Formats: sequence, C-alpha cells, structure tokens
Amino acid sequence: MELGVPDDAILVEPRATNTGENIEFTKEVLASAGIEASSVLLVSKPYEERRSYAMMRKFWPTVDIVSASSPMGLEEYADAVGMLRW
Repeated sequence: MELGVPDDAILVEPRATNTGENIEFTKEVLASAGIEASSVLLVSKPYEERRSYAMMRKFWPTVDIVSASSPMGLEEYADAVGMLRW
C-alpha cells in the first residue's frame, strides 16, 4: 500500500498455521475472489524455500511456480529467527 497498491487489490489469508494450510487457504481466497491462478510467485525465507516449493508441487500442481527468497547469510538468518550465535 505504501507503494501505491490499492486496498482492494490485496487479498489476505490469515488462518494458516503451516505451509500446507497456507497453500490450501490461499487457493480458497483466490477462488472466492473469482481468480484462477496459472502461476504463483512463492516468496519465503531461504531455509523454507525448497520445502515451500515442494509443498506447492504437492498441494497445487496445476500452477507454474517461481520461487524466491532474500539473500541472507548465516548470521543474519540466526538473528532473524532468534537463534543464539556461537
């Protein structure tokens, strides 16, 4: 919204407690809005990227997937997830 995306162009899926639920619930949100997705940009943390991609292949095999994550070094990752450094 700060970059000018209108409120009504943003769909939110707030119920998921894991990646599989997020995929399933997102499909429901899109279907309710009358949107049939043919491709998905999957954005996640680096450590989640492969698992998220695999889950997308399992739960939503009909879409083309582009998977991305922010470049993040080990120390930055440890800080982001609250891990103690050695």
